[in-house]
Amino acid sequence: MADNPDQNTPEDTHATGPQGRPQHPDQPTWVPRLAIEAAHHDQLVEHGGLQCIRDKNAREAASARLQQRRHYEPYTDLAALAAAYAFGIATAHPFADGNKRTAYVTAEMFLALNGYTVSWSDAEVVETMLAVAAREMMEDELASWFRAGLAALPPDKGE
Repeated sequence: MADNPDQNTPEDTHATGPQGRPQHPDQPTWVPRLAIEAAHHDQLVEHGGLQCIRDKNAREAASARLQQRRHYEPYTDLAALAAAYAFGIATAHPFADGNKRTAYVTAEMFLALNGYTVSWSDAEVVETMLAVAAREMMEDELASWFRAGLAALPPDKGE
């Protein structure tokens, strides 16, 4: 592995950053705004709620903060970025309903797009996201929670 985690070889797809945290060697794949809105829609269809964007600026800020963090803190690991997605959406309340659900699903999508998954029970997710929304769990604690459950996705058999 190279000294700088951002300069790993393609074989080091699951390299670690300076504190042993999972680190993807390239710029992460971000979750597109439309995918976040689609996840929100799907959560409302499945669980109910008011279909409405309450604050477009809050929605944009929740997504932009990750890219800004990665720019200024290039060694930020994927778990911390997933937590930033979830914390940003859950606390900014960009949607009229379904913010906590959308926050978690967006973080989960982000991890999947970047080759990782987490496997928490529904009860653990609900308990955690309620704590995040109530600000009883802060973003760094949420990052640790994601980090504890992080696992690499198996290689795609189609490649």
